Amino acid sequence: MRIAHLTDKKITCLSGHIHLLDAAEYNGVNYYCNGSLSGFWWEEGDKQSAGKGYYRETPPGDAILDLYEDGQVENKYIEHHC
Repeated sequence: MRIAHLTDKKITCLSGHIHLLDAAEYNGVNYYCNGSLSGFWWEEGDKQSAGKGYYRETPPGDAILDLYEDGQVENKYIEHHC
């Protein structure tokens, strides 16, 4: 049995729990948080919202991730406007 070393793999962590658009790389791991389509339910928002339907500075939307054979990852956030 062969055990893969971290250098053999590209690790990507996905989250949407906080409903904020964010990306970071730390210790060779890509982290992406991609907002939420449920932003439409937020209606007008509040004083922290950047616009109608936004959660703070993140518009409602969803993401498409492209995964490539060479280990590269491309994260595309697609905004949906009210």
